[in-house]
Amino acid sequence: MSTHLAEEATVAGRIATRETAAWEIFERSRDSHAILSRIMTSIGEINNTITVVREITEQTKFLAMNATIQAERGSDVSRKFGTFANEIWELSFNTDHAAKIAMARVETIERENAILTGTLQDIDSRIVAISDIIVNISTVVAEQPVATGGSAIPVDIDAVHPAAASSPDAARPATNW
Repeated sequence: MSTHLAEEATVAGRIATRETAAWEIFERSRDSHAILSRIMTSIGEINNTITVVREITEQTKFLAMNATIQAERGSDVSRKFGTFANEIWELSFNTDHAAKIAMARVETIERENAILTGTLQDIDSRIVAISDIIVNISTVVAEQPVATGGSAIPVDIDAVHPAAASSPDAARPATNW
């Protein structure tokens, strides 16, 4: 009898360990959600910065174009300023192109983050389901001696087999039961 109680205690300990492990995984997943939230905040800030850079770029292009037009109307000194204005326009064009590339990369990160968030939510729900199963198993194991009138149910299938083989009903087909 005490051997069976020890086995039950061992099984109950294993179940408790697995339940604790499931909740630890759930907590780590929750931490991952917090990290993803901070990443999304940073991405929003990057988007704002890119938007400002693109606005400045557009203004710079406009100013460079106006300076080029004014330089064409003026003297040789003014025309040299026009060359400089044209270089500024090209620089602003390159800056705008780089900002577009950065924005596209940020959008890719946002899409990937949404997928990752969905995956983590799925993992969370599965962890909760597994934890519920573990709790149910733990409850059944704890109630086992009560349900059997104080005798322990063998935990090892090898212990069940000899008892079943010696039963007078063991030879009877299952369809007759």
